[in-house]
Amino acid sequence: MTRFLFLLLIISYSVSSQSLKKAYKFYEKGEINKFKDALIKMDEKGVDNAGKYYLYSLYYLKNKDNRDDLDSSYFYIRRTKETYYKVNEKVEEELKDLNISIGSIDSINNVIDSIEYNYVKEINSIAEYKKYMQDHNTSKFYSEALVSWHGLEFLNVRKINTWEAYNEFMVTFPDAMDFNLAKSYYEELILAEKTAEQTLNSYEDFLEKNPETPYRDSIEFLVLKYYGLGNNANNFKKFLLKYPNSIHNKFVSQLLYHSNNKDVSIFDSLGIKNKDIDSLYSVSVLDKEFLLGIYDKGSINFINQNGDIVIKGKNKHHNSSAFCSFENKDFFVISNETKTEIYNRRYDIFYSNSDVTYIEDIGSGLVKILRNGILEIIHKSGYSILSGDYDDAYLIDNKFILVEKSERYSIFSFLGDQLYDFIFNDVFQEGSFLFFENEEMKLAVSTSSQIEKKILNKNFNISFLYDDYEYFNNDHILLVSGDDEELLNSDMEYVISPSDHRIDGYDFGWTATSDFGIRVVSDILSVPFSHLYQQILNSTKYFIAKKNDLWDVKDKQLKVQVLSEVDSVYRVSDSVIWYRKGLKEALFLPNSKEIVFEGKYNFKFLTPKFGSQSYIKLFSENGDFILNLEGDTLPSAEYYYTVESGDTFSYLSKKFNISQSEILYINNKRNKKLFVGEKIKVRGYVPSDVISDSLFLIEFNGKKGIADLSGKIILEPEYDGITNQFEDDIILIKDQKFGNFNISSRDIISPSYSRLLKSIKNNYLVFNNKYGVVSSVGSQVIPFEYDDISYWNDTSYIAKKNNEFYFIDSNNNILNDFSSYSMITDDEIQIIKVGTDEGYGIYSSSHGEILKPVYNYIDQLNIDNDIFFLAKREISDANLLINLLVDNNGKIILNQALDLNDLEMIICE
Repeated sequence: MTRFLFLLLIISYSVSSQSLKKAYKFYEKGEINKFKDALIKMDEKGVDNAGKYYLYSLYYLKNKDNRDDLDSSYFYIRRTKETYYKVNEKVEEELKDLNISIGSIDSINNVIDSIEYNYVKEINSIAEYKKYMQDHNTSKFYSEALVSWHGLEFLNVRKINTWEAYNEFMVTFPDAMDFNLAKSYYEELILAEKTAEQTLNSYEDFLEKNPETPYRDSIEFLVLKYYGLGNNANNFKKFLLKYPNSIHNKFVSQLLYHSNNKDVSIFDSLGIKNKDIDSLYSVSVLDKEFLLGIYDKGSINFINQNGDIVIKGKNKHHNSSAFCSFENKDFFVISNETKTEIYNRRYDIFYSNSDVTYIEDIGSGLVKILRNGILEIIHKSGYSILSGDYDDAYLIDNKFILVEKSERYSIFSFLGDQLYDFIFNDVFQEGSFLFFENEEMKLAVSTSSQIEKKILNKNFNISFLYDDYEYFNNDHILLVSGDDEELLNSDMEYVISPSDHRIDGYDFGWTATSDFGIRVVSDILSVPFSHLYQQILNSTKYFIAKKNDLWDVKDKQLKVQVLSEVDSVYRVSDSVIWYRKGLKEALFLPNSKEIVFEGKYNFKFLTPKFGSQSYIKLFSENGDFILNLEGDTLPSAEYYYTVESGDTFSYLSKKFNISQSEILYINNKRNKKLFVGEKIKVRGYVPSDVISDSLFLIEFNGKKGIADLSGKIILEPEYDGITNQFEDDIILIKDQKFGNFNISSRDIISPSYSRLLKSIKNNYLVFNNKYGVVSSVGSQVIPFEYDDISYWNDTSYIAKKNNEFYFIDSNNNILNDFSSYSMITDDEIQIIKVGTDEGYGIYSSSHGEILKPVYNYIDQLNIDNDIFFLAKREISDANLLINLLVDNNGKIILNQALDLNDLEMIICE
């Protein structure tokens, strides 16, 4: 049976082999109809092998212009390949005789792939490319078809052109050639949409949700622009902490450093360590030093005030100012014929340009530069803030840049963005408030913090509402608009809302006066704003207010009411009040004690020219009295007369307008006997005025004297005039001559000089045809032989005589002489620069000779309250120049011997 089946297979294959060869010959001869008939007969005979499918593929390929036949050809060639691998070797050999092999099969397959791909390209649709790739997945055009498919998908996305479409494309086609371009469009569109508001919140939200955006650096800079609107140190700190990897952090660190006045301690709390911040720690030491340039052998060193070399061996060409003053600028300006360069103190250049005419440090790390009609603002980090055809620029409130052009003003942010156009006639600052004036002379008012808040909210509105203003030192502002007034605090909050009233400031707060009355706003007084007063008086101690035609008085310090519903009030002083309530009239004193008046009375408040104690002089039917502010009555001054030969009780009674019985009574005498030289009390004087805290002026018969608190007469009333000259000296005038009374020592210089005496320490400068010096009791110290005399120290004076000057001691011995001098300091310690035939020198009243007067030039250098002297002396014979720096105590800081030819390098103008 098996043998039989095998014979049948051989017979069957033999038949099919013959049929294939016959059919193939028809194909080779081009006899297509016979070729087709042969194929049909093979179908009828049930021939099923690779050869038949191969010939079918050739048949349909003949009509390649028909796409359906091309599809049939492709179907059969694929079927050919599927069955080819199943034939045995003998069949394979037979097929090879017909040139049917894997190579020929693949060749036809490739031809069909190519022809089909041409159809696909011609149609050029996504469906065609997708079907081609599905059906012809081994085609050499597969990759090209894939690219074309992706390309068409991308073109569709480009037409939609939304970030969502690009995102879907990238997710669906991660290997597409247009992936990066799609990503670029995606990033651009999502950025535009998500940050369309261009607000800080939109930028920061976008960064949070799109941390890998290629625009990160740009967006972070936009964030920084908002953070840096008003040069706020806390905002810079926030940026460093929130964006620790930002490429802008070097710049932000510099901004923070300069906004905090170069105090690096602000970085301590950040917990951030990097080379940029470490660099600021090192440079901050340099930036805070006052430096003086020192020329030495062709190079320049810079020393501090202790003489330590801080910067060494620089060869840059500095101008002479570097050698003539201690500078605390944190940058150097180096100029030559072609350009100007600006370096920081580490000599890193941060600006260079030509034709520079002006450079100014305007604060917070900003430098203003003018060149060729161009104004530039450069940050000391090297970042250009702004540049343009402007006239001038200023930093206002250390936060914003005010730019001037053609007498108009614009506001820029600290980082150079224009916030308001040139719409202002003027811009100025009072305390925390910024004022803007328009062409109609109307004012708008704001604060830096409010401007910053408005800009963050994209609110650029500015309202010019006000006609005038008044600024108060407690950082409040009164604004006037027509008849309306309003009061704002530094947070731009209403303290008193706009209304038709007049606002006044007091130490207790504010009042608003209208036709209805006076309202009070106060943190000190518990007064509802709804209360309406008729009148208000104020003093340091009391709040005095009238309501319902009656007065109340409140002690502002104790916060208690001390007088209620009185009929009338008069403010005698800041702490004394007169009042009437019913029939009662009284003085209310600071200790709450009252002086109640009865009968006819008057009073005078006495305050010394120098001193702090005040008194009250009371005139009443019971006599005149002096009271202190505690209400105590001071004793009257007692005047005694020295009896002379021939004096009688009758004479004394008429002379002093006092009865003989009163003379007996006040002197406790039993009879009228008088003795020559006896002191008789003739009356008590109530002082007419107060001279100092403890001395009073008394008067008798047009003459003046002095008494003390106890009533003791210090100076008899024998002077034509007595008045304060200084706090411790009183001028005495008698017979048109001047003398002196010293309050502390009670020493008297009798009036015998034609000019006022001038106190010079413990002695007095007097004029008697020439100037001299007398002691506090009038004894001569320096003879009257000088054109002028001034105090130098406790043992010597500067005297002028015949246009020459001398140091003289208290014994009139000449210590030094000089032809001229100028005062450098006129404080407790005096310093002068003197000129002699040999040169200039420096003397101190406390340290004596600081510089011997032999120097050709002496320049004064100042660091805060410290004074230094830079002296130069030419020694021509030795071709030497001595360059000496000393402090105001004479301590040598620098002592140089230079070549005389170097003088022009370091000479100070």
